[in-house]
Amino acid sequence: MTDKEYVKGVYRSMLNHYYENIGKPSKYTGTIITPKMIGTLTIRFLELGGKLKSEPNEIGWEELQEV
Repeated sequence: MTDKEYVKGVYRSMLNHYYENIGKPSKYTGTIITPKMIGTLTIRFLELGGKLKSEPNEIGWEELQEV
């Protein structure tokens, strides 16, 4: 495992933790998790070649037309 792969793995774990605990203290830094922290970490993760998971869209065309 290269250093880059290791760092991406750590960042992936941090992002998962941050997304699940926004507004709460981070187990990594002890600071309150903010959207800005998540954004900064996401940018760095992507710069290193990381891939984000995508979730299926839960909104159908019917709901969009009603809004």
